Amino acid sequence: MKKLRLRSDWILKILSICVSFIFPIMVWIFLSGDVYIKIFNYVWIALYSCIFVCLIYKNMVLKVFICILNFLSVAFITFLFLMSDGDLIIKVIVKAIFPFFQISSFDQHWSACNIC
Repeated sequence: MKKLRLRSDWILKILSICVSFIFPIMVWIFLSGDVYIKIFNYVWIALYSCIFVCLIYKNMVLKVFICILNFLSVAFITFLFLMSDGDLIIKVIVKAIFPFFQISSFDQHWSACNIC
């Protein structure tokens, strides 16, 4: 039986890089206004793709680039909507760590505003 090694499997490396660019692309699409996306439901992609890239790659420059790109995407969206709710930073962190955890006030607020 063959052992699966994370750092030597090229399919996982390509997949992790592709997944790590999903959230910044979604932020760009959201800001362009072409497609209606509930962007805060997908913050977990940014967090877990950074963790996945950090586990798979040894290259520090790539790790830092991916983490900074995803962090800036989350920070930009969070600070853009921070004008409407003061607890938004805590709610975004909770949604990133526990993606399927329902925060009733968070979900009701954003669905009522049709912002996200």
